[in-house]
Amino acid sequence: MKLNILSFDSEMLTEQNRMPSPDKDPIIMMTFAANYGLINKDGIEKNKVVLLLDRKGNKSFEDQGDHWLLRYPDEKEIIKAWEKLVSSADIICSYNGNGFDFPYIIDRGRALRMKGLKIGNADKTLWKRDRVSKGLKVITILGTEGKILLDVLYMLRRTDESNVFKKNYNLKSLKLEHVSREIFGEEKGKLEFSIVDMTNWWKTGERETDFINYGLRDAEVVLEMVTKFRLLDKFIMLSRKSGKLIQDVLDSTGFGALVENLLMKRYRDEDRVVYCRSEREDASTTTNNYNNSKKDDDLQGAYVLEPKIGITDCLASADMKSMYPTLMIKNNICFSTVTSDKTIPRKDVNIIENVDGIPYGRFVRPHIKKGIIPTILEELMIERTYLKKEMKK
Repeated sequence: MKLNILSFDSEMLTEQNRMPSPDKDPIIMMTFAANYGLINKDGIEKNKVVLLLDRKGNKSFEDQGDHWLLRYPDEKEIIKAWEKLVSSADIICSYNGNGFDFPYIIDRGRALRMKGLKIGNADKTLWKRDRVSKGLKVITILGTEGKILLDVLYMLRRTDESNVFKKNYNLKSLKLEHVSREIFGEEKGKLEFSIVDMTNWWKTGERETDFINYGLRDAEVVLEMVTKFRLLDKFIMLSRKSGKLIQDVLDSTGFGALVENLLMKRYRDEDRVVYCRSEREDASTTTNNYNNSKKDDDLQGAYVLEPKIGITDCLASADMKSMYPTLMIKNNICFSTVTSDKTIPRKDVNIIENVDGIPYGRFVRPHIKKGIIPTILEELMIERTYLKKEMKK
């Protein structure tokens, strides 16, 4: 199934080289690039569109060769056209759109006394999170129903292995101009358009073609990054495997929530329930709980043997494949296999002991009850081995 991927960018008119404010600074241009036809007029379909606030108050629909140019006399009409275009997409891409463009468009619509914008598949508005940073209110868009919001800047900032750019490129700056030059060997068509240039265009109309191409290139670069590097592939697969929504997987900074969701699915299949989180596990979100919880220093870590000084004549080395998962599978270690019944015959139970012979845990053997976690680990390891072989092809 082909997903409709749309990339957009917006430009605001501001002065004095300051950040635009949605309370007073208008949106003067929005540019779009997609992997499908956005507008079909007279049998001609194009996948690139530019919405432009006309300086002279005119309204027109122009064929510019590789894109449609729609001029509007009213800013509200531009926002309504944006709402309609993005609603046709399955995946909406941007560059810092979740942190800037989306919140700005919403607040600008509010300043113009427009009704709430709805771009989701269930007639719901965007989900957002408000926070205060350095005394300023910061709004971050989290998602909307039935669509994926992919912020490429967020992908570039990720520190895990999903950041394919960090592995292959030396990105000293995350400005889109620099990223474009490093990845595609160009800098937005070598066009430069400053806030001063934008103000001059608004007053005189100078360099309008450059202004349009400048904004359009932003949308094109982001779309090309998403499609060329297949940025969503890994997250789609993780979503399928864990059962979490793609947006939740995309915005996650770790794998803990994915593992938890996978466990809950398997526990449900076994007619079991997962324990509620303890106060300690909720400590990351609740300050009071963190202060009252057990300190990390009180928890025992791994046991490390002291090395014997000297030269060893006979030395053998071994590298266990996925050591911890392998040990959990071998010993059937799982919440679902724990037993405190000491009358169970030794042949039916694995007793895990420390170096001093003190039992740490008792787990029934697989022929009695195969654990949920060992079963999952075994499946994942087999699948990973298979996929690695396929990747080499």
